[in-house]
Amino acid sequence: IRWLIPRLAGLQQAVGKERDLQLVSAGGAVAFSREGIDLAIRRNDFPIADDVVARPFLKERVGPVCRREHAAAGRELRGTLLHTETRPFAWRDWCA
Repeated sequence: IRWLIPRLAGLQQAVGKERDLQLVSAGGAVAFSREGIDLAIRRNDFPIADDVVARPFLKERVGPVCRREHAAAGRELRGTLLHTETRPFAWRDWCA
């Protein structure tokens, strides 16, 4: 989103004023015909339908953030770990 927002005006100009350009921040698969969507930018952590063309766009860089005293190498994670519904195993993957 940080990359895209400054470029939205140029994209709207390129596609023309007759096209309704909308930005929605979401994850997961897209039902293009049902939702009236022409283009989606998504992560690739879900199955891609056979009738969808997917191309790599940007490399995502994400990781856990915590206080210094919790960051010791090999430290067991305790307590409540916040996560999204779309990535329930993100902490396990990051700490592997």
